[in-house]
Amino acid sequence: MGNLLCGGAAYVCQHFYDSAPSGSFGTMTYITRAIATLLNCLPKDSDLECSIS
Repeated sequence: MGNLLCGGAAYVCQHFYDSAPSGSFGTMTYITRAIATLLNCLPKDSDLECSIS
């Protein structure tokens, strides 16, 4: 379960894990989109499918 106080695998807190039926509305999807926005990595001329698996 990792070494986190909240218990999680791969150093990801279990509170950030998506649980069904969150899908594209899950926490990890939003975090990934936020990081991509901050790093200016999102395409400007097209949509982005951001599925975390």
